[in-house]
Amino acid sequence: MSEAISYEEWKAKLANALDVQFNWKPGSGLLYVADEAEEVWRDAYDHGLSPDEMAYQEFAGMLADEGDPT
Repeated sequence: MSEAISYEEWKAKLANALDVQFNWKPGSGLLYVADEAEEVWRDAYDHGLSPDEMAYQEFAGMLADEGDPT
């Protein structure tokens, strides 16, 4: 990431990015981030993914899951 932000700030930005990416009601991203596996978010943060990049990966992953007939 180009600017150093705390992990908690990163998660808040991720929540907002998820609201935008999925066209969710404001605040839904906060619930999603709180409910999902903490280690996934921490790993993404530690590896330098931006909140926007992580939100895009979540969106792409959900689209792939929806296309899976199993």
